Amino acid sequence: MGKRGTARRRGGVAFVVATAALAMPVIAAAPAHAEELPPVTHQGSVTIESYPSTKDLDVEKFHDEGGALELTEVTVKATLAGELEGAVRNLSSSRDKTLTGAFDAKIVVNGIGVTDLTAQDADQAVWNLAPGASAPIALSADNAVSTTITDPTVLDDFVGPAGSMLTYEVHSEVHVDIEGPAPYKTTGVAGGEATVEISYTYTDICAENPDDPICAEPECVDVTVDIPPQVGSYPLVGGGTFTITAVHDTPDGPTFDWTSDVPVHEVDVKGGPVHLPYLYDPPVMADSGLHAAVNPNNPNGQWYGLSHIDVCADEKPPPDCEEDPDQVGCGEPTCETDPSLCEPPFECVDVTKDIAPAVGAYPLVGGGTFEITKIYDTPGGQVFDWTSDVMVHEVYIKGGPEHLQWASDLPAMSGTGFHAPLNKDLWYGLSHIDVCAEPLEEEPVPLVPEGEDQGEDQGEAAGEPGPAPEQGSQAQETPEAKVEQPAAVLKEPEPEPEPEPEPEPEPEPEPKEPKNEEPPPAPDPEPAPAPQPDPEPGAPADATTGGE
Repeated sequence: MGKRGTARRRGGVAFVVATAALAMPVIAAAPAHAEELPPVTHQGSVTIESYPSTKDLDVEKFHDEGGALELTEVTVKATLAGELEGAVRNLSSSRDKTLTGAFDAKIVVNGIGVTDLTAQDADQAVWNLAPGASAPIALSADNAVSTTITDPTVLDDFVGPAGSMLTYEVHSEVHVDIEGPAPYKTTGVAGGEATVEISYTYTDICAENPDDPICAEPECVDVTVDIPPQVGSYPLVGGGTFTITAVHDTPDGPTFDWTSDVPVHEVDVKGGPVHLPYLYDPPVMADSGLHAAVNPNNPNGQWYGLSHIDVCADEKPPPDCEEDPDQVGCGEPTCETDPSLCEPPFECVDVTKDIAPAVGAYPLVGGGTFEITKIYDTPGGQVFDWTSDVMVHEVYIKGGPEHLQWASDLPAMSGTGFHAPLNKDLWYGLSHIDVCAEPLEEEPVPLVPEGEDQGEDQGEAAGEPGPAPEQGSQAQETPEAKVEQPAAVLKEPEPEPEPEPEPEPEPEPEPKEPKNEEPPPAPDPEPAPAPQPDPEPGAPADATTGGE
């Protein structure tokens, strides 16, 4: 279950996302040993007491990135830094005195690769003191010894996962000797520090031989990019969850630990201008101590700070409902199991910006109210609770130079414990808040109920064909007329009288009456233009001519 990562192997090339796959190019390497890699150095230390003591100290192992880095040489150095500080005083009131002081210290180191690695040193001084005079004591014992190891069988003991330790036993002894004619008095304390430093010299296999099988990089299909280096759970493209469980500050720079509910093939850590990929073959579901690449401009060889993280992981497999029918995704289809049943995703259009982090109610752009109900201090920093009368989908919290998009527990109409981004071990203070919420739904305007007005309109509309059914005894046919007449009233008003020849005797007397009334129409033709306006009334004129 190897893990490997090196920014050089990727040549500082960032992830390139294609339509359906992540391209992870292998950069062609220069000839072997064309670029000398700086050694990686780790160390540990313990204090030296004024009496003989034996203590253990830990030094971090070499992390070979899953075999991509080959350890070629190890140097173990033991450093002694002893000191004696105090004062000496001539207690005689009449005689000068000459006093001598000697101080020596020694450390002996045992552990992986070393046996009785000893660093020892001594110092002395002479004091000529007048009666009652005193002088300071400042003696030191400084020395360093080292040994180099190249035996491959021993080098293997120095290799381990990131954060794993080697333990060394350090025995220290201090001796102080002041001589001279009495009486005199000395005061002071002897002590110091013992340090074990290990330098790892290595080669990058993939830089020297890109075709080595260990350098093969997976073709990632489901890649989640720009995960912030903050404690929290983040959804993956393929349906799983990537959780950063801890972020640590170390002497070499920040590191983080993670877990996942799906197998992870690669974690790419961005820091400075380069990416440092950690490749897992076979894939794993947890790891610790991941960090960015080494900053070559840092005099102490520290890593870059963490910028963001990209993850290549497997898709989350569908549930096995036969084995466990009660698990999520089994049974009747739901919006989660069948996205076609879901409403389309909400798109943030109405965003209310720069809400002050103070208790109070604030109007939202789309209507509605966002109310901060409480602000309080916790061991992690300042947090706030809120409620809203509309559904809130996104909350962006500004603190320090960064925004934190609150991803969990939304959408909702209330929330508790919301805070700003992480600043090392504590959250930043609250600066301002942006809220994306659904618009306030207006109450629907009631429709005008169907009443007498509409009935009267319909009656008026039906009044025109009304006279037709009143003629004769065909009242039963009027329902058909109401259905068919609206289109025929204008074009076929006369077909109805045509099938009724019986009413013709009745118009016979009518022409007799108009014969007596012929004198009135006689003057009408004299004004020739009069017949032209008469057709405008339509029905009366047509009725008389139609009768004839």
